[in-house]
Amino acid sequence: MLSIVKGPYLQRPTVNSMTIMWETSEPASSSVSVLVAERIHSGYQGNYKTPTEIRSTVSKEGYSTIHQVTVDHLNPSTIYFYQVLSENEQGSIESSPYPFKTAVQQGEPFSFTVTSETGGYSGFDRSNGQVNQNIFDQMLKYRPDFTLFVGDVVNDGDHYEDWEMYFFGPGKDLLVSTPCYNSLGNHEKKCFAIL
Repeated sequence: MLSIVKGPYLQRPTVNSMTIMWETSEPASSSVSVLVAERIHSGYQGNYKTPTEIRSTVSKEGYSTIHQVTVDHLNPSTIYFYQVLSENEQGSIESSPYPFKTAVQQGEPFSFTVTSETGGYSGFDRSNGQVNQNIFDQMLKYRPDFTLFVGDVVNDGDHYEDWEMYFFGPGKDLLVSTPCYNSLGNHEKKCFAIL
């Protein structure tokens, strides 16, 4: 059965684009819809009505398990919503709508979080992964415009399970709405297709 096994998550924000990535359980198509919603409350990011108006949809040719779609022609410093869809002969899977914010223009204030070693300390972790969950939860409280990971996000980049255990699992709530930049450390090894 087709399912989303990692993500969706955000990469490479610019003032007019965002890259959305996700992984599916089997090869399938890649499509992202960008939605807009009416704001109903003031505040830093405010609250929005359920997004229903599709602004645009971007699809990629062919099937893949690791999906990467860039949506563009967006406005700077603007909150949009996105929804990913993958389909194959066995069925389809669609995510919930999630928010993202395009990068700010030069001179505008922004916020970010930074951490490292979410996987590099794994031999010393006696918390059964709770340390990483706490790190990601704390970063999410700050509602950053983006986040930086400066190396060793996993213990061993060659072990597929490490990506879920140390990065995508505990980071799911943050990564779905906050773009990240990853600086590869010695633990990630050959992970270029994932990040």
